[in-house]
Amino acid sequence: MRKICYLTGTRAEFGLMQKILHEIEVDNKLELILLATGMHLLKEFGTTINEVKAEFPRVKIIDATYEEDSRLSMACFVGRALSQLVEVLDQVKPDLVLVLGDRGEQLMMATASAYLAIPIIHLHGGEETSTVDDKARNAISMLADWHLPASKGAAKKLRQMGVDKHRVKIVGAPGLDQLKDLPVALKKDCLVVLQHPDEKEKGAAWQIQQTLEAVAEFKLPVKVIYPNSDAGGRNMIKVIEEFKQQYPQLIETRPSLERGKFLQLLGQARVLIGNSSSGLIEAPAFNLPAVNIGPRQKGREQAKNVINADYNRKQIVKAISKALGWRLNHLKNPYGDGKTSTRVVKFLKRL
Repeated sequence: MRKICYLTGTRAEFGLMQKILHEIEVDNKLELILLATGMHLLKEFGTTINEVKAEFPRVKIIDATYEEDSRLSMACFVGRALSQLVEVLDQVKPDLVLVLGDRGEQLMMATASAYLAIPIIHLHGGEETSTVDDKARNAISMLADWHLPASKGAAKKLRQMGVDKHRVKIVGAPGLDQLKDLPVALKKDCLVVLQHPDEKEKGAAWQIQQTLEAVAEFKLPVKVIYPNSDAGGRNMIKVIEEFKQQYPQLIETRPSLERGKFLQLLGQARVLIGNSSSGLIEAPAFNLPAVNIGPRQKGREQAKNVINADYNRKQIVKAISKALGWRLNHLKNPYGDGKTSTRVVKFLKRL
């Protein structure tokens, strides 16, 4: 039986990987070894380790978190967690490791695995976001042995980076796989805000303030999901809660949402607002307009549901107004057809 190891550090990438992880777990030729760390362990971000344990009770914990809201804390977290991770990998001795995207936890997993001579498979490589995450994503791609990008554009970028085309297989975005299991939303009646810290941590509070001031002008119900735990995230949460107190009848906040509930919320939304990749990857599958704010997703392929705006209240208001007037149907999604997990599991068994 081939042992496959995956390290999850955030609610977002865990949600994206759930279907793949479940399919590995039930396959009689594969054994799943799941590790969890980082943001999952933080109460202020929803203690999402409980969601992980509910789905995968045998998960192993790497006990390290972000202690402060800064890039220094993020770097220290990677250092602390890396030594624990190496010990766990040496104990469980996986045959392959899966790594997703560009997070520090994923770079840590790729680094440890490379030194331990464990083959690495990278999903969502070859994408560009114009942030420091690009450096992590590209570093992971250089450490990886095989590449499972989500789109043709990403595959092309990997080949331009010097990756052998025979080690690249387009599989689509795993985040689309759960959509076919969702109930159909009967009405679309709210705005959804999901915005993460951007490159400059000191500007994060101002960035979310621009967004919330714009959203408040429309007098529509607003669901705001907390940002991730990157530097600046805690300052953003303070601003979000201040707006909730100012507009208690309009704004509802959630520290975290389980993946299925998040997708249901997208199905009920009139517009998705912020800088999450969900606006580019999942939203087209719902024919959902997305106002993409700032440069965080710059360089990623976009469907025709996306309206781009800077961190500027007037620009965001204009973009939301335009989005509310759209009626989208049958959008072509550059990120696949919702069959990624099946392709990934077949690939794991063929290697």
